[in-house]
Amino acid sequence: MKIQKGGKTVTIARDEIETLVKHVGELEKIVKVLERQETAGKLTPELARPWASLKKVLDAEEAKVSGAGPAPRSTRKVRCCILTNEPLTNIVDCRQSNTNYVFALAACVGAALAGGFGAELVAGKCSDVGGCL
Repeated sequence: MKIQKGGKTVTIARDEIETLVKHVGELEKIVKVLERQETAGKLTPELARPWASLKKVLDAEEAKVSGAGPAPRSTRKVRCCILTNEPLTNIVDCRQSNTNYVFALAACVGAALAGGFGAELVAGKCSDVGGCL
């Protein structure tokens, strides 16, 4: 994968991106456990501070990409990963998620890499995207 920015090209090996996607997926599992523990009032005191810091980072990123519009926080997390068979741009698959942006993005990138597809992550339900079923 090549990324151009400011006249410079950075090359990232596919296996490095796959490793990153895998690790972000594992972090999502930890976040979900911490969310459940917090909701149930069972979050241990030693995890409360690091969890608050991580949650602040995740919420800030969520607000940045979703905006602070009228949508409730729970529906701001709904996203659709649209996989296409570039260069034709026919929609091959649509995968809906209800998770933090960073985790939805990692899952979308992982699906694109695994299938050799192009991908686009959009806010909202897949049923609202033309071409998605």
